[in-house]
Amino acid sequence: MKKENKDIRKVLFKLGITSNLYGYQCILTGTEVVDKGVTKITEVYKKVYKILKATSAGAVERNIRHAIEISCEKTGYIQKIYGKYVLSIIFQWFMHLLLLLMVKEKMVI
Repeated sequence: MKKENKDIRKVLFKLGITSNLYGYQCILTGTEVVDKGVTKITEVYKKVYKILKATSAGAVERNIRHAIEISCEKTGYIQKIYGKYVLSIIFQWFMHLLLLLMVKEKMVI
């Protein structure tokens, strides 16, 4: 397992997003896709959908949103950063949050 992947797993767990959620795997795969230079959100969803053999890119997006909703219910941490409009959060914002938490935990420089 890559160190970055291990760090992201720690942050997801801290956010209340556990491996029993399909969105968890979508987020992990999405971070790998973004790390390879894909930045357009629709392309990220499409690549994740192909890698995970999901039913559609829309299903990938929905699973990620569901994982974020679960995080909001469990921890409330995302609302503290993004406010009451958290359910309209998009993947790039979530990636930003992961990076902030990783920096805070001194997982990245």
